[in-house]
Amino acid sequence: MTQLYKLVGDYAAIQQLIDDGEVEPATMETALGQLKGAIEVKAENIGKMVLNWKAEAKAIEVEIERLGLRRVALIGHVNSAKDYLQRELEFARIDHIKLPTLTISIRTNQPSVNVIDEGAVPAQFTRIIPPHYEVNKVEILRAWKQDKLDIPGVCITANKKRLEIR
Repeated sequence: MTQLYKLVGDYAAIQQLIDDGEVEPATMETALGQLKGAIEVKAENIGKMVLNWKAEAKAIEVEIERLGLRRVALIGHVNSAKDYLQRELEFARIDHIKLPTLTISIRTNQPSVNVIDEGAVPAQFTRIIPPHYEVNKVEILRAWKQDKLDIPGVCITANKKRLEIR
């Protein structure tokens, strides 16, 4: 089967011959009709393929959401079981259990810092982190639409076309 770009190229070439007056439109009507039909079949098949991929991507998105919820539930189970086991072992005053398949132990964490009042912390215990700047594309586009401003450092892309398949 012929590729779409070849069909479109042939169609455009015949159109150009007709536009240049080198052939009569009536003599090429059949050829144009056949090429247009072939182009429509290719376009339909590509469109169906795109819709199929979109549906598959949506199914994957739904599955990712489902698995994310399952993951959160499993993490909750892990935390609950660990809290339960720790609470019971501490009550029994058991710090260490060594088994053939695993070892369970209760350990003391390293010290950590919780900041209660950031303003009260002496300067020697602070550090300067430079601010993070991000270009506000929405604001640039709004200003461009409103006043057609030429904003340095950006390029506005207008009239870009997209193919929509439903």
